[in-house]
Amino acid sequence: MKILIAGYGNIGKHIYEEFKALKPDIYDPNILEHSTKQTNKYDFAFICVPTDSLPDGSCDISIVRQAVKETDAEIIVIKSTVPPGTTNEIITSTGKKIVFSPEQYGTTQHCKSDPGFVILGGDKELTARIAGLYSSVKNGYYKFYFTDAATAELSKYMLNSFLALKVTFCNEFATLAEKFCVNYPELRELFVADERVGASHTFVYPDKPFYDSHCFNKDVPALVQFSDGNMPLMTCVNEINLSRKKDHDLEITNQSKGIAETVKKSIEERHEIIPTALKIPKYDCSICLIIKDESEYLEEWLNWHIGQGVQHFYIYDHASKQPVEQFVKTLGEEIANKVTIVDWSGSHANAQPDAYMDCLARFGEENKWIGFIDADEHVRVKTGQALPEFLQGYEDYAGIFAVWVMYDAYGQKDKSNTPLRQRFPKPTLVRTWADKMGKVFVQPSLMKSVYIHNGHPKEGYRVVGEYKDFVQEAECWKYNETTDLICVDHYYTKSYEEWVEKLRRGRCHVKHGRKYNEFFEYNPDMGYCRENIDPPQEYEVSTK
Repeated sequence: MKILIAGYGNIGKHIYEEFKALKPDIYDPNILEHSTKQTNKYDFAFICVPTDSLPDGSCDISIVRQAVKETDAEIIVIKSTVPPGTTNEIITSTGKKIVFSPEQYGTTQHCKSDPGFVILGGDKELTARIAGLYSSVKNGYYKFYFTDAATAELSKYMLNSFLALKVTFCNEFATLAEKFCVNYPELRELFVADERVGASHTFVYPDKPFYDSHCFNKDVPALVQFSDGNMPLMTCVNEINLSRKKDHDLEITNQSKGIAETVKKSIEERHEIIPTALKIPKYDCSICLIIKDESEYLEEWLNWHIGQGVQHFYIYDHASKQPVEQFVKTLGEEIANKVTIVDWSGSHANAQPDAYMDCLARFGEENKWIGFIDADEHVRVKTGQALPEFLQGYEDYAGIFAVWVMYDAYGQKDKSNTPLRQRFPKPTLVRTWADKMGKVFVQPSLMKSVYIHNGHPKEGYRVVGEYKDFVQEAECWKYNETTDLICVDHYYTKSYEEWVEKLRRGRCHVKHGRKYNEFFEYNPDMGYCRENIDPPQEYEVSTK
């Protein structure tokens, strides 16, 4: 049996994984190793080419037409998303045997590498033969749904449009929640408690209050175009999303200008020159940290990560009362030589993401990998490898997302000088929304930007989890999160005394502070510590 996969992007790669036991051929003119056109006659061919947007938002199906025209196969399966009616029109114009089968893979944490079912739209005899092909590589639990081509085509737009609507809906409620000082993660938990709602696509991200997946970005405008005015709801969703993106881009532009000026001023003061040519990285693995009045934890933090194989540290001192640079000098020359201190005092619109972007721009070229980690977080590789060696297994990706393992107070009211890893030896048993979060290590050369928990890779690259499942851009909450190979030990509350100190330090990247009562959510057995207090918290003053 001969199989061809035409197009080796995200869809093509998933199709290959499903049928690799049958050794399919791959053709993609944009990938050198697969750019030789095959002359074989195939039993089945899967068309997995991109269908991007035209200037008016409509779907560009020209590459699908061309791929079908050039493919010599008994049965052709179109996996690329196309408007309803496209498959039947191509059948009429070419006379070829074609079935439409919408892809269900996606590139976000909401999607499974194997959805467990396939939709087959077209002639019953042809769809039965394709089902037989799938049956040769799937088990008896795999489901088949048979329909006509137009219904299968429209089902893909219906699914993506609903999920885009859901993202927009949740972002609207997050905005409303902020107005009423309501914690959105708590609101969300109540919302999805009703099983009719469905939990996917209900997280929101302050760094990115809109949908921005490749599929949603092209499929919603395409739906608006071919619906010819019959989808007023999705027309509004599209307009709302475009408006939110425009506002966000303007905000990022203003922030970037401020960062650029800061970097330029710093470089001028230090008489440095920005490198323009690509350099061989000086370090295999470094960490960026922004810190404020947490030097008491810094020695343990540095020694732990040096032990994990981290070679250098960029520490952004966010106006600590005792300058971090002074403290680091007390640790000895060997450690001090591994640290670069950046003065990050003064007013920042969003101090933490601004610091991360500054680090990426200023120090990216001298690093193969940079992790963005807090002072209460310890990266832990579980495979027995040093961190740089572990990261070698992810060099085909822009970054790896490591999930948090959360720690509570372990019954301790007062803080002590004992190291954190000795004071808090076991993770908390309390399950919260934070269990699905984490931090990221990225290859700076493959990233456009970084956020607090993740980032925006360059076109064609992805941030992945430890098992190389995609984590889409700023979306970092994962339903199938694992900590089998790598994790981030997050000493979130520490003791009660340290929690109150943490509140008073404030936060450097959001408009609202932590909640005092959150300590007791993680430590329900420590109610005896509860006081009638509301520790004042300091906030960043926006310069936007």
